Amino acid sequence: MVLNFVVPRRGRCAGCTCGHPRRVSLGLSGIVMVALASSTLPRSTRADIDPLSGVDFVTITHAGNAPWMGDGTLDDRAIGRGSVGYEYRIGRFEVTTAQWVEFFNAAFDRPATDRIPHVTAPRFWGGIEVSPSTPGGRRWIAPGANGMLPTGNISWRTAAIYCNWLCNGKATNRDAFLTGAYDVSTFGYVFNTFTDQQVRTPGAPYFIPTWDEWLKAVHFDPDRFGDGQPGWWTGPDSTNTIPVGGPPGTGDANHRNFPGWQAVPLGAYPQTQSPWGSSTLPVLPPNGPKPSSVFRPTPKSTASSMDRIGVLTPAGHSM
Repeated sequence: MVLNFVVPRRGRCAGCTCGHPRRVSLGLSGIVMVALASSTLPRSTRADIDPLSGVDFVTITHAGNAPWMGDGTLDDRAIGRGSVGYEYRIGRFEVTTAQWVEFFNAAFDRPATDRIPHVTAPRFWGGIEVSPSTPGGRRWIAPGANGMLPTGNISWRTAAIYCNWLCNGKATNRDAFLTGAYDVSTFGYVFNTFTDQQVRTPGAPYFIPTWDEWLKAVHFDPDRFGDGQPGWWTGPDSTNTIPVGGPPGTGDANHRNFPGWQAVPLGAYPQTQSPWGSSTLPVLPPNGPKPSSVFRPTPKSTASSMDRIGVLTPAGHSM
């Protein structure tokens, strides 16, 4: 999955907050990093592999950009959204199977009496279960090319706890999973209402991107109408069309609508990128259908913005 987040430049993070919509397709996963080094590379190629998470980040600049103001589409719930007042970074790809395997092994390969709550293994990914190192635990590997396969059906709560784990430097003590960007003790459901902390903790280095951060990373282009003339695209690839699904070499995106789609690795469609260089982003336009299961955080759901990790730049600030 693809996610966005905030992190110190090197070493471990102090705290992390994430919010999550439920993802129903091979969506976006991001972690936002706090300490971002400036770069002279073109925006489309600017990226930085975070040594802690292993996430390849791209930088989202132009703080204070104008929000999406619509194109006449009825019931456009994105109008007025997408403006972000700080720089941040988002994963170039979804969080990979290899990255999830490391997290799930830390969360599951422990005594059955010490399982981490709210963490559930994905339904489809490249992980293969093997014998655990701890009696009563569970363990996976990601052999060969499986490491770059996408992961589906990650819940918001699992993504939030993943952010916590990164915020705490991948420590394996129980508390490292339960605090950081999100306070797991708040996770509950009372009178048909989720009580989960959905706004990340201030200063959290890794977190699930907000809807505004996600919209900007997918659709806003500082050079939309020419050099220095910003604007918005309705498509996720610097166009106003939806990429055609199909196998690499035939289609421009993995829409899960062809045989063998589960085996297509992340990065297989280099021609399909956001204006910032992120690839394999969700294909819904800002004014397209936005079911709550996709665009609104619900702890039991999976969503586009949960797939990528984001981090804040040194000049940025957490929300």
